[in-house]
Amino acid sequence: MLRAHGAFYDPLMRIVGLELERNDTTSVHYGNAVGILFSLETPVDKRLATPGNGVNVAFAASDRQIVDHLYWEAQRLGGRDAGPPGPALLCLRERSAT
Repeated sequence: MLRAHGAFYDPLMRIVGLELERNDTTSVHYGNAVGILFSLETPVDKRLATPGNGVNVAFAASDRQIVDHLYWEAQRLGGRDAGPPGPALLCLRERSAT
């Protein structure tokens, strides 16, 4: 499935300021000047990837507008979810401000 990563992940990663850093037959890595910040990899056991219970992917975003933009672009590109983004960003921002 890594062959098809670009059409879905490239536009999403640009929204959060990341670009494709490198890829090979088993992994794809996105990052910025800080380094690699997001990776997709095939399972080590070589079996088909399946959704995992309790798996959560999160990105740091500077404001709610970017969170919403990322979410709606992922939906447009065929992504599926368990519901739209909630207030977690606001809670995180409030905690980090104190």
